[in-house]
Amino acid sequence: MSCHISNHRVFAALHEDTDKGWVWLVLDKGFRSRMTIKISRGKRSAYCEYRSLDENFVRRYDSSDYTTSMYFGVEERNHVRQKELARDAARRRDPVDLDKVRDVIVISDWYRKALGGFETGGPQHLTICKPWCSQWADLRAACQHPEPGVRVATRVAILGTWLGVAAFLSALAEVAPVKCWLEHSIRYPALYALVLAALFGVWCLIAGRGVKH
Repeated sequence: MSCHISNHRVFAALHEDTDKGWVWLVLDKGFRSRMTIKISRGKRSAYCEYRSLDENFVRRYDSSDYTTSMYFGVEERNHVRQKELARDAARRRDPVDLDKVRDVIVISDWYRKALGGFETGGPQHLTICKPWCSQWADLRAACQHPEPGVRVATRVAILGTWLGVAAFLSALAEVAPVKCWLEHSIRYPALYALVLAALFGVWCLIAGRGVKH
């Protein structure tokens, strides 16, 4: 599992991003934009989508009236003046040195609370990993998504999968040729089918957990 461990300057997500399941930052080449990552802070962790910071996003973020600049006019403490400098830079399309924002993470309040709760501004020590199983990571990210509709739909799909698997195992154990073959090594095939269905149900419960707030 490839991991990136660093202190990050924390910035709040834009208003239109607060219900999205992603964070913005710059990671090494082993990470690609739009992949699912795992962010850990102490004992707390969350799965979410990784969006790679680019020049257009930095210009748009810094020129917003409701944000604190991450790049343009950061030396200026007066908010109004800082925004003027950022908007002027955005209009001129001034270049952005992305190496200077490698310590930046733009993350919504949902994920900040999932990681234990912390404010924007100050640095936070975060561990960001590329999960070894992308399918599991995608499933966990959907169950921890800030949008309720995504979480509900994912859990309904998990429930439907469990019901289908449980019904299939129970029916399979009663098929005469299969039952006869299983009885050579298993005394009660139907009971084992129920146990396997219960174990799969436990796995489904673990997969469907949300974030801890």
